[in-house]
Amino acid sequence: MCLPKIKMKSAYEEIRDYSLNLRDFFDFNDIQQALPHLTEKTIIRTLLTYPEFVRYYEREFYNAAIIKLSQEEKESIWCDIEKEIKVSGYISSYDLADIIKTKYPKVIENNSAAGVWRTIAALEYYSDGKYCFDRSMIFPADCVITPYEITEKLLKGKKRFRVEEAPENMQNLLNSWDEYVLFASGMEIDKDVYASKEFADFDVEKIDAAIEALCGKKVFPLPDIDVSSLPQSGFEWNEWLLRSYLFHYRKKYAV
Repeated sequence: MCLPKIKMKSAYEEIRDYSLNLRDFFDFNDIQQALPHLTEKTIIRTLLTYPEFVRYYEREFYNAAIIKLSQEEKESIWCDIEKEIKVSGYISSYDLADIIKTKYPKVIENNSAAGVWRTIAALEYYSDGKYCFDRSMIFPADCVITPYEITEKLLKGKKRFRVEEAPENMQNLLNSWDEYVLFASGMEIDKDVYASKEFADFDVEKIDAAIEALCGKKVFPLPDIDVSSLPQSGFEWNEWLLRSYLFHYRKKYAV
């Protein structure tokens, strides 16, 4: 007697079917309980290999197919994304969230359980690799833009800038990054006050010599350095400007 050969499902097919039947968000523990025969390594590899499994939080996933978007809605949203990218080279997730809430209330209504942020995350899967998404911005996959490029452009022409002076969505974008991004892109000239590096006017040799006269070759805490004796720089010396100078321009010292 010849029995028909039974085709076994792959790990991907099992996890896919589980996620589609669940039609909800799940974490690693949920899959282990539902599919205990799959090893931890297999589950993790499968979730991270196939883009339809959208990773939202560190351990939370969902299948992009549970997000309800018509083809017309997708194409219209892509058009809005393209318009913003043509102007800035990227679109922030916060700006896209506002566009979807304002122009596509039906999308929000149809995906009320997911919410706007999970809906945005699923759009990466539907872009077929055309765009890169991260937590805070979206840009073309063939033209990567970094937070440093964005903050350098933002600071251009500014001698004094505070984050709270930026439009609300730009504030959200800046606050989503480490404060080091602004520090590395420009100069911190006072506490939480930044300026474009185009206004830097440092005589590096004289300033390094003045710092050496004050500190010698010792490790010296920045607050203990008497900045009033440093050569003029175009900005009023303080602990924050000194830190920026040491980071960007010094030849002899490090911070």
